[in-house]
Amino acid sequence: MIESKMSKQTISVKADVSLGVCKKWFKKLTELGLINEIKPIEKINKQKVFMIDLEKVEQLKLDIASGSFKIKGALL
Repeated sequence: MIESKMSKQTISVKADVSLGVCKKWFKKLTELGLINEIKPIEKINKQKVFMIDLEKVEQLKLDIASGSFKIKGALL
């Protein structure tokens, strides 16, 4: 498993979306197992960081491209 530690702000910059959109999707990405909270809480530059499963992120990209994961309505 390839993982990386990132804050919500870093995730939003890397995803090229606003912080508000990132926060809106955060719960869904956590449910999908892409983002995991670190216990005990870790901070980098005073920002809480989370573990990102980069392998699952790549698989989600493939699923979106193939149409097997529908973005529209995914937050419902």
